[in-house]
This record gives sequence, C-alpha cells and structure tokens, in this order.
Amino acid sequence: MSSSNVRNPSTSPAQNESLKIEIVEKQEELRKLKKDLGDLKKQLKELTMGYQADITKVLSQLTAQVSSTHPTPPSGIHQASMRACAAEDTAEASPQKRHTKASLIHKNPQEWNCWSNDPELRNLCSREEWKLPSKEDLETVTKQLGRPPKGIWEVSSRCPSGHPQTLRVHPLKKITTARGGGRGDKPKIIPHPTHYWLTCPKIVAQIGDIERKDGCVRAKNWLLQDEERTRDYKRNHLEYAADRWHSMSKKEAEETENMPPAILRRIKWSGIGGSAWWDNCKCLHQIYAHHLVRKNNIIGRWIDDNFDVCACAKKD
Repeated sequence: MSSSNVRNPSTSPAQNESLKIEIVEKQEELRKLKKDLGDLKKQLKELTMGYQADITKVLSQLTAQVSSTHPTPPSGIHQASMRACAAEDTAEASPQKRHTKASLIHKNPQEWNCWSNDPELRNLCSREEWKLPSKEDLETVTKQLGRPPKGIWEVSSRCPSGHPQTLRVHPLKKITTARGGGRGDKPKIIPHPTHYWLTCPKIVAQIGDIERKDGCVRAKNWLLQDEERTRDYKRNHLEYAADRWHSMSKKEAEETENMPPAILRRIKWSGIGGSAWWDNCKCLHQIYAHHLVRKNNIIGRWIDDNFDVCACAKKD
C-alpha cells in the first residue's frame, strides 16, 4: 500500500479541504509579498540614484565655490620665474582647473628651460660633486633609518650634535632585477623625486607629532589665507624641482630627457617630494627637510614659528 493512499484518521475530508484552501491563500500572500519586495527594491534603487545625483550636484557646487576663492599663485620673485608662472596661468584659463599642477609646466618646455637656467637659480642649484659619506655617517644613517640607505646620497645638514640631520638623495636610483635563464641581473633606473630626506630621529618624531595634530591641514589653511604665501610656497616647489634636476650631471640629465614621460615628469617637474600640486602640504617631513637645508621654505618657517622643534644639542 502506497503512502499516498494512507489517510490520517484524525482529520476529516472537510478539514483536508480547508487546509488546501489555506495553503493556496498563503501561497498567494507569499507571491504578493515577493512582488511588494521587488517594488521596494526598485524604489530604493531610484532613491539611491536620486541621492547620488543630489550629492554630485552639491559636490560640484562646493568645488566651484572653492575654485572661485582659491588664490591662483602669482608670479615668482625674479623675471624668469614670472615668465614660467604666466605660462601656467595661461594654460589654466578654465575655472575648473584653478589648481596648478606641477606637471603642467612641461606643456611649455621653453619657458621651463628659461626659468630653470636662470643664473640666480643656477647659482643656488649648481651641480656639485656628490660627497661620498664617511664610514661613520653610513653607520649612523643606517641606524637612523633601520636599514642601509639606497642609491647615491650625501649628508646635506647636521644637528648641532654632529650627526646627520638630512640627506640629499640622487634623483635616479639603479636597482637590479633578475632576468632569469641564468643570464645574470639587469640594472633598472627608477625615479626618486624626494631630493631631501629627514633622518634625525628626534626631529622626525617631533614633525610626526605635528602631523598627528592636524599640522598638514593647519599649514595648508594658513598658506591659502595669503596670496604672497602661496606664491612663495610655489617658488619653493620650483626651486626644489630645479635643485633636483641640476643635481644630476649633464650626461645624466640628457639621458633622463630620453626616458619614459612618467620618469621625466617626476624628476623634472614635480615639486617637493614629488608633489604634483603647488599647495600640497601632505608630508611635513619632506617639507621640513627642505627647510633645514635651504632655510627658505615658507611652511618650514611656519613650523618654526608655531612649534618648538628642537635639534639634537651639541655634546659638551
């Protein structure tokens, strides 16, 4: 006897029929709930798209407002930098492009070469022979960084105690990559746009504390309050880029000109630490390293004026 023919003696035919009707009704309710759920999902999607459109509109309005109030960096200090700045301002006539990207200057290489070869700047960024570090400096820097420094470098400033404070690093690093097949290793050149490197652990820690206290945001807000400050900071970026470029030998510079555009752009036209924006204050360590060497970085002066950054004292 099959199980389908077995009847529950406790339920009557009328009760079975009632259960069938109830099951059908529940199934119909479930279909309606699924349909309502589908409608709700559709409405939610429409609302989300609407909110996204509203958010995009508000962001566009805020961007336009910031752009209209953001000071465009005026010309530099001497005539050559004035020409370079004027060329950039012409290239950025669109209100949507009020920010001045460092890389934009490569659109007019003639202006850049005119500015970077100015006698005043060439005297500041004259090519000097790289001074090989002493064994003692190599050991000290290795201890400061926690690893041996790579590439060509030299000590660019020292704390009163005498140990290295910042390094000047060659803009091109040669690394070795395995070629496989037992043919040895192939050297590869990579860009290193950070020209000055802060190594003194005491100063590194103090600048880190400033950054953790919103120092980067405070520095940028202070910078953008005054057009002259913005101009001077842009000048710092340009000097940094030219200093880095002129630290190479003539042969190295010529070889770099023939490298891929991405490498050339980072070495020749990017600002402090490889920054692509003239108002970038994202890394106070790199900014302060530049200030310790050149003594004229406007954000570095702001740090000195507002924070008690102490170098390692001279030992008695």
